[in-house]
Amino acid sequence: MTAPDPWRYELDADDVELGRWQGDSAPSLATHFHAQLQCTFVLSGSRLFGIGDRAILVSAGECLLIPAGLPHRSLPHVHAGTACLNTYLDVEGPARAVAMAGTPETVSRLAERAGVSRETFTRSFARRTGLPPAAYRIVHRLNQGRMLLRHGAAVADVAFELGFADQSHFGRLFKRRFGTTPGAYSRGLRASQTF
Repeated sequence: MTAPDPWRYELDADDVELGRWQGDSAPSLATHFHAQLQCTFVLSGSRLFGIGDRAILVSAGECLLIPAGLPHRSLPHVHAGTACLNTYLDVEGPARAVAMAGTPETVSRLAERAGVSRETFTRSFARRTGLPPAAYRIVHRLNQGRMLLRHGAAVADVAFELGFADQSHFGRLFKRRFGTTPGAYSRGLRASQTF
């Protein structure tokens, strides 16, 4: 079985990020969130998403809106000739604040401030956000990486700046969540800006 086609990302004329995917077997992506509102338009075929404990099937002609900061995942799904377009729109307000929240405090310190045990805090956090604190921080850092790459930073510099073990570590985590490598993501955005 061949690997699913990768996502291709670009910027449109209005500087809106677009993600495109087409193929017969939709890629499975690990739980992640975006700092932007995600609008997924299924142009043909269908896609399957997981949000919390729900599976949501989106068929041709339908759109799924995923608020900024809401953890979700792409579930494996086979439908020949599927094509979809994602748009990532910057939003203001509480959802963006949640998506962009990054706290350098340890989980133990956050639990202490909340007046609960570390375990209780972790369970509560995972129930409310869909991700345990450590995974949430990783996805937050990956979203920071997307923004840095979008503004022309080199992949190796982003990996170092955001504290990943190395460029390879950053690349594996990025691809698992966003369906493409950081280098391909960055090249796609740059190529879309050459007129």
